[in-house]
Amino acid sequence: HGTEREIKDFWIDTFTSYSRLCYEASTKIITLYEGNKELQIADGADPNKLGVIANGIDVEHYSSIKKEVKEQPTVAFIGRVVPIKDVKCFIHSIGLLVDRIPEVRAWIIGPTDEDEEYYQECANLVVKKNLTSTISFLGKQRIEDYLGKIDLVVLTSISEAQPLTILEAGAVGIPCVATNVGACSEMIYGRPDEDPPLGKGGLITPLFNYTATADSIFQLLDNDKLYHDASIAIKARVEKYYRKEDQHRAYRELYEELMNTVKV
Repeated sequence: HGTEREIKDFWIDTFTSYSRLCYEASTKIITLYEGNKELQIADGADPNKLGVIANGIDVEHYSSIKKEVKEQPTVAFIGRVVPIKDVKCFIHSIGLLVDRIPEVRAWIIGPTDEDEEYYQECANLVVKKNLTSTISFLGKQRIEDYLGKIDLVVLTSISEAQPLTILEAGAVGIPCVATNVGACSEMIYGRPDEDPPLGKGGLITPLFNYTATADSIFQLLDNDKLYHDASIAIKARVEKYYRKEDQHRAYRELYEELMNTVKV
């Protein structure tokens, strides 16, 4: 165990050194979201070089998807069935949720073959908790075919950068419950400099906390006003700040600026 720890520390130190070298050699340093800038500064990045260019999506494409009216509320985990996504936390949270919303349906949408042992553990957990009639593993799917049928997206990840799932669902007006990792809080609650503030597009939960996850899902599904406000907020935020064309324009302007500074 000690040897494994020493090897892990060695690789962490090695990649931190790589980061410092890259930061020092760079003219500009771009990150996906504001919250990551502090981590980059801690790793040696010059704050004056830092900038943010968020990933964007085809807003018109996703916003054209119409939400279907259904009798049963449906929540979805969208992502790979692997440990870093903490799918077991999602399953446990649904196990608590059915006590309050027995008719809820939960979909796990994403490939299951990347870590087959973990997938089997998740499938066994569904059986053990008597959730086979509530939770379905749908495998890898074309997400556009399902967004209109989903009421709420849930992310229980241990680590993320800027998950596109939140943006794609948000463009449809689907709120999200997500762990406080990566850019999730910025996307759901908005950046501090958001003007005007658009409101909460869902709820943020702590890591590994399926009780908080279940409570947050219940709050949004049980409170029509909270859900409606979150739906409006996340849709407006995606339309204003996360457009693919804005991302492309920002990179184009960056490249033009850098090319103009190159000495021939």
